[in-house]
Amino acid sequence: MQQDEQVNETNATRYRVRRAPRLGPFLATGAIVGLIVAAIVANLPGEDPMNRNVSTMSAFGYLAVFFVPIGVAVAAVIVILLDRRSH
Repeated sequence: MQQDEQVNETNATRYRVRRAPRLGPFLATGAIVGLIVAAIVANLPGEDPMNRNVSTMSAFGYLAVFFVPIGVAVAAVIVILLDRRSH
């Protein structure tokens, strides 16, 4: 029995675990940050220079279309940088 235990110990394989960031949570966080920025910008006080009657929700929708992809892109760049650092 002891010989079998020794054989198992000598044939043990070591693995190296690389801690890499997960892509999904980073991109989701970037999208949420983009939505928050769009909400803040849409609610900023200011005068409409062209006297257009645009509701806050309409402004939020237009700004979300602009800021969400930017947030996702920034998060993707952060993931790439962290992934390279983990090598």
